[in-house]
Amino acid sequence: MSPPQRTLTRPYSSSSAASQQTLRQSEEEENDDPLRLLPPTYQDGFYGRPMLNLFPKENPAAENEFKAKLQLGILDYFGRSTKYESFSMLLTHAGYTAENVAPVVVLCADNLSETDGSHLIELYHSCNCQIIKRLFCFTGTTARYGVYSDMDRFFEKPDLGSSLGLQNAKKTCSLGPYFRFDQDPKSYCLTVHHGVQDDFDAGATFYEPPLVVEQPSLSDHINQTAEIKGQLALVTEGVRKNEEQARVLKEEIDALHNLKREFGRLVASEACIVEHDGHKCHSDIALIHVDDTRLGENRMGLIPWMKRSKVLWSPRDSSHLSVAGWEKPIFGVAVAKAGRTTGTTIGSVEFRYAHVRFPGDGGITTSELCILGQGANRFAETGDSGSAVFNSTGKLVGLVLGGTYGVPVKAIGHEALGEIHLTYMMPIDLIMERLQLLRGSAANLL
Repeated sequence: MSPPQRTLTRPYSSSSAASQQTLRQSEEEENDDPLRLLPPTYQDGFYGRPMLNLFPKENPAAENEFKAKLQLGILDYFGRSTKYESFSMLLTHAGYTAENVAPVVVLCADNLSETDGSHLIELYHSCNCQIIKRLFCFTGTTARYGVYSDMDRFFEKPDLGSSLGLQNAKKTCSLGPYFRFDQDPKSYCLTVHHGVQDDFDAGATFYEPPLVVEQPSLSDHINQTAEIKGQLALVTEGVRKNEEQARVLKEEIDALHNLKREFGRLVASEACIVEHDGHKCHSDIALIHVDDTRLGENRMGLIPWMKRSKVLWSPRDSSHLSVAGWEKPIFGVAVAKAGRTTGTTIGSVEFRYAHVRFPGDGGITTSELCILGQGANRFAETGDSGSAVFNSTGKLVGLVLGGTYGVPVKAIGHEALGEIHLTYMMPIDLIMERLQLLRGSAANLL
């Protein structure tokens, strides 16, 4: 659904110099508008009208105006409507080229009506935005991640679950929560020690100098480049209609080659067995000082099939769930996580399993909290270690530690469940205790 195009209002009489000057100024403003409607053109064997494209770009002034003038009004509009189970709202930039763009807001909802689209555009105009230049409305199914996510890709300000790895290393893990320590202005994030190091019993380790951490990891960057090269190989040489596609793919490969993936520095980690709540369990954490230019938010994406249990999750638009503090996990309560490999999944913390053994632990058995996925769905897979686990009120309850990835087991003492896939989780209260000991001050979620 296209927004109404702005048209020039010509004066009734153009005989005066003042009216002619007004007309020239209006025409100049229209020609300077990067979103103006361009005439049809004939190029490379195709006849058609140039199309606007979307370009992600950091724009603090537009973000502030969006939050101050538009965001709450749009949320309120959809909140009062009973017709839409999901919608997405995006502040981005639009233009015909990357060099000439303007900030815009894009709204998408399944079967968005013409009437509602017009009302939303009127809402935008009533806000008298000075920086944001358009509100575009589209109809369609909204989704953040599919069954498999795109969290292995590059994000300038990555959300929870995004791919992480040490520089020049092929190990990959998931981005955990962002936080700060008391009396320390720096921003940090968490993942698991075994996601960045090979040893499983390193104890507390402090890195001097700190080690460079990248997002995405080296392996995921290589795989992403290979994927696009494979698409390029499928473009038929010499067929005119594929020349533009080939050009775009080559530009993507060049952009990936020149991508600055440095995300932060690994400053400390811990891998050991500790006593917690009367149980012997693993502490497996890695502390990363995040570059301020790449600091994201404590939020995870939600996907459409969560609508089946949407009464559990907030907000109701199936877009994101933001952190609302932390609390100890409770057995039987639904939880969700967004991870680098499997995207967003739902499960529940079912029991504590007292028969867990990890490689490198010398045969020591520990007792870990276990999450089961919904039905036959696995809660996590290899590469999801470090993912933040939320409950339905947005409270952080732990980090994904590991599990029986790909191998269903009959859990001792729980044989009635049959063969199941277990995911082990470090509880958040244990993590906060270990961070306090590691840094000497309390950690606070952003």
